[in-house]
Amino acid sequence: MANPLLVNVAELTRRAGSEKLIDVAVDVNHFNFDDRRVTATEVPIRLHLESVNGGIAVCGELSMEWSDQCSRCLKPVQGVATTAVNELYQQLVTDPDAY
Repeated sequence: MANPLLVNVAELTRRAGSEKLIDVAVDVNHFNFDDRRVTATEVPIRLHLESVNGGIAVCGELSMEWSDQCSRCLKPVQGVATTAVNELYQQLVTDPDAY
């Protein structure tokens, strides 16, 4: 099975300003989380890739469902953990702290 996290960016690198949207749901087992609080079966990933001079800027978000027990009242609690992604992939690293 193909890796859903590998993205062909050949067309993006041909012209600065080219964009690509990625919207996939990846099986949670792909990440090898070792945390019993993770209840999600899939991790939705929404990314916006844009070709910039010398690389590709990636921004978007990942989210996943979780559940646990409140340590104060012992009632079940649940929610969705969401994190932002802001990365710059450079062909030649000119600034390692770019993002």
